This record gives sequence, structure tokens and C-alpha cells, in this order.
Amino acid sequence: MKAATMTSGDVAVAEHLIEAPATGIAALGRQFRVWKNRRAIINELSGLSDGLLADIGITRGEIYACADEAARKRC
Repeated sequence: MKAATMTSGDVAVAEHLIEAPATGIAALGRQFRVWKNRRAIINELSGLSDGLLADIGITRGEIYACADEAARKRC
């Protein structure tokens, strides 16, 4: 019986199949961290008074947008 030989293309495909799930899991983990940070930021900012929010230069209507931007920078 003849042994199968792998070409460089076969090796590349096999490596991709091995790495793809790990890459997807890493991306999922990063998205979870972004979501968790965003929720924490929203909760903190929502607990501040309007005066304190004005002191840091945002309004209640901007909390979600600020949380999106800040959460992505943290991760």
C-alpha cells in the first residue's frame, strides 16, 4: 500500500483548519470582554448625577456612545 504524501497546499489547509477554531474562540472572548466593560461603564455613568456628567463633558444621552468607544479602547 502506498503512503499518502502531503503537498504544501495540503499542509496549509490542515494548519488553517487547526487554527480557525482557536481564532474564533479568541475573537469571541474579546467580544465578551468588550461587552462586559461596556456594561460596567454604562452602569457607572448612569449612577452619576447630571451635574457630575456635565463636569466630565457628557450628557445622559451620550452615555451609550461613550461606553461603546471606551470599552473598545480598553480591550
